[in-house]
Amino acid sequence: MTISSTKVVSKKEKPKQEEQPQNNNQIKSRVEAEVLKRLGTPKNLKQVEVSDGLVTHQAGRVNVWCFVEGRILPQPRILYSFYLTITPDGEIINSDPPIEKCDG
Repeated sequence: MTISSTKVVSKKEKPKQEEQPQNNNQIKSRVEAEVLKRLGTPKNLKQVEVSDGLVTHQAGRVNVWCFVEGRILPQPRILYSFYLTITPDGEIINSDPPIEKCDG
């Protein structure tokens, strides 16, 4: 006769998982959209560049690149630049300088 002992291990209830943090691309997209909403869409917009530091540290630079007339071809230039503070999910808390509507 074999006696086996079973060890009873209580399973701890897992705490409810909070919302999964958004990935960096989602946060960057949200910041880009919010900047353009506040600024308006500049004429000849090339891109909105969100620094990686802004996403990882909730503070960093956003540059708005536009094409401007060059000697032969339009050249990309940073026409607007902002130092932002954001929440972990990408909401803008503060901007230096403040984001104001552009002329278009």
